[in-house]
Amino acid sequence: MVKKFSIKAFKLLVAATMLLFISCATNNKKYADEYYEQGLVFYKSMEYDRSIDDFTKALEINPKDKENHKVYYMRGRSYLENRQYDQAINDFIKALEICPATDKATRFSIIESRGNSYHALNKSDAAIKDFSDAIALNPRHKNIKYVYNNRGWIWQSREDYEKAVKDYYAALAIDPAFAPSYYGRASAYYKSGNLPRALEDAKEALRLEPETKKYDDLVFELKAKMKAKK
Repeated sequence: MVKKFSIKAFKLLVAATMLLFISCATNNKKYADEYYEQGLVFYKSMEYDRSIDDFTKALEINPKDKENHKVYYMRGRSYLENRQYDQAINDFIKALEICPATDKATRFSIIESRGNSYHALNKSDAAIKDFSDAIALNPRHKNIKYVYNNRGWIWQSREDYEKAVKDYYAALAIDPAFAPSYYGRASAYYKSGNLPRALEDAKEALRLEPETKKYDDLVFELKAKMKAKK
């Protein structure tokens, strides 16, 4: 009789423990999701310290959630906007480790953001690799023109103007009204000595975004250079 009661009691204890575990796991996910959503609000309002705190709390409460690649990505974005580039890179690495291989759109965004972080740290080799990997992974992503444009500026920093121009052409093939790439291509032509083509592109950038002072400054500078050469 004692033996049967012990087995029954053990089964009840196991069942109660499982119910408690499921309840705790459910509550943890609920609270973690609330912190994540609140973190998104702070991110959108550019309160990056507060968004970092909330994303961190979400990860602490529910560290093994299958959606945590999104939390690491958004905390990385917050670090990036806060100019804490090393912390951003660490979070993007963690996000990639757990992001499903089939989710190409998210993986593209993570790799692109990590490339931007490397670029900010002047780690051009790592930045170029990430931008190139992002392009290869998802060439139809909505942000692809920005990746080509950013890689173009890295090529310029290396004085490889031919590759820079090629990337600006690629960005403009996707969006013919993308003023930053006209400006970038104008800068590349300028630095490589092709002033007429530089002026043509600088004028187009200014036509598209007449309120952008640096475009106006480049047009003025190029006109002055060309006038002085006559």
